[in-house]
Amino acid sequence: AVVARAALRPRPSAPSTPTRTPQKKKKVSWSPDVVERSRPPAVGLVCTLKDASKRLDSYIRYHQRVGFARIYLYFDDASETADIEAARGYADVEVIVRDEALVAAWANLPGWAALKDYVQ
Repeated sequence: AVVARAALRPRPSAPSTPTRTPQKKKKVSWSPDVVERSRPPAVGLVCTLKDASKRLDSYIRYHQRVGFARIYLYFDDASETADIEAARGYADVEVIVRDEALVAAWANLPGWAALKDYVQ
């Protein structure tokens, strides 16, 4: 038992934590193609809207600020002309209004027959 306890005691000459020698930071120069490839991917946001006039401005500005490259806004109600025109005034915002032309385009999509009963 005496030998086992002695083996567990730290040796006084050994440091308790390893020491590191500070190293100089190397200066790195990046070529333009490496910089371009290292950029985060562009991300878009898709959202459907109805009665969004009170929140529309802050919604768009917030999502542009956090980094969405493109915002696609689908307006369910074509009579919300003020909101639709306001949204069209922003850069990188695509406005799609649900109207007869959009509904007709949906009918040509594959799989529409299975989903049409769920669209209001």
